[in-house]
Parts: sequence; C-alpha cells; structure tokens
Amino acid sequence: MRVDKVQVEEMRADIVEIDTALGGIDKELSCEIAQRDETIRQLREEIADLKLKSYEQAAVRAEQAAERGEQSAQRAEQLAAELDQVAAVATESRKLMAELRRKEEEKQSFLFSRELDQSRRH
Repeated sequence: MRVDKVQVEEMRADIVEIDTALGGIDKELSCEIAQRDETIRQLREEIADLKLKSYEQAAVRAEQAAERGEQSAQRAEQLAAELDQVAAVATESRKLMAELRRKEEEKQSFLFSRELDQSRRH
C-alpha cells in the first residue's frame, strides 16, 4: 500500500492537530496540578496553624490548671496552718478548763473545810 503526498499532508495536519490538542490538555493538566498543589500547600499551612493554635490553647489550659493547682496547694497549706492554730487553741482551752476545774474543786474543798471547821467550833 502506497501512501501519496496528499495523504501524508493530511496525516501531518492530523498530527499537528493532535499535538496542538495534547499541548492544550497538557497545559490544562499542568494548571490543574499547580492549583491542586497550591490548595494542598494552603491546607498544610492551615493544618500547621491549627496545630499551633491547638498546642497554644493546650499550653494555656495546662498553665491555668497548674495555677489552680498551686492556688489549691496554698489554700491547703493555709487551712492546715489554721487547723494547727485551732488545735493549739483547743489544747490551751482544755488546759485552762482543767485548771479552772481544779481551782473550783480547791475552792469547794476549802469552803467545805471551812464550814466543817466552823460547825465544829459551834
């Protein structure tokens, strides 16, 4: 089978047309790939920003929790000191009450002895 000059020219024209079409498709694909790559890059940046914000928020929450823990510990220390003071006051109060009872008993004993002594004299 022999190909004549016209057929060759038609084939060349078809090849040029196909090549042009492929070039257009290639450009479109290149643009789409570039847009996709840009979108991926932007999404990665947004993810990184969100992670950073998330870490920052977690750090702030952790710091606040630590501060609350410190405040609670300080309050616990204050309460323990106040409890020690109350215990010391209670101990002193018991001592004073015991002393008061002892003195009251001494007084009663003294008064009883005195009455007994006076009744013997009369």
